[in-house]
Amino acid sequence: MTTFNMDYFLAELKAQRDAKAAALGLTPDQYSAKLEADAHEENRQREARDRYDRRLSGAAHFRGRMPDDLLESIVRDSSWVLDTKAWEAVCKWKASDKPMLVLCGGTGSGKTVAVARHAIDEGAFQSLRAIRVGAHYEQWTSDRDSKVEPLNLRTRLLIIDDLGQEAQEDRRSFAALEEIVDSRQSMKTRTIFTTNLTPEQIKARYPERMLSRLAQCAMVVSIPANDMRRSK
Repeated sequence: MTTFNMDYFLAELKAQRDAKAAALGLTPDQYSAKLEADAHEENRQREARDRYDRRLSGAAHFRGRMPDDLLESIVRDSSWVLDTKAWEAVCKWKASDKPMLVLCGGTGSGKTVAVARHAIDEGAFQSLRAIRVGAHYEQWTSDRDSKVEPLNLRTRLLIIDDLGQEAQEDRRSFAALEEIVDSRQSMKTRTIFTTNLTPEQIKARYPERMLSRLAQCAMVVSIPANDMRRSK
């Protein structure tokens, strides 16, 4: 029966490491430092890949709402978004005690870009188009089998994009929007609405009960529609 000799094993291991160090022209201490630095760099790169994959997964919710190259730039390096009026509005809302943000602005105002950047940074969110919110709401209230993603009223961050695109006669969507505003206001969970409508058009379009709730709990900001004008 062979007896394992720990001292011999450790001596052999040290000899192998010393030989590898010598082959690289390094002292044993320098070689140990190199191994530690290599392991640190490998961990850093793995964390960067994991972070990128998480951001890419979040960005998938916004595909079709902006050019793919613009969305990719938000995933990789979104520092350029920080100087936009839309991002300034998002930051003011985050610092406030208002659970809801209504971001008004036409095409090119950068509102969807700013919201996408915030959502991707947050990591946990649900994003729905207002024109489809009725279908998500119906799935939430029924047990029928469907591929439609159910509306999660308890999600940490809920984004309703393009408010005002739903048809005026679409009762399901209007009911869903009222339920969202009512429930999310009660839970004080964060909700963002983006819209091409002006605040005046919102007041003319939606029921008084919904408007009353928004008046209590929402920050309403209008962004100039001039190609993401710099805030400074």
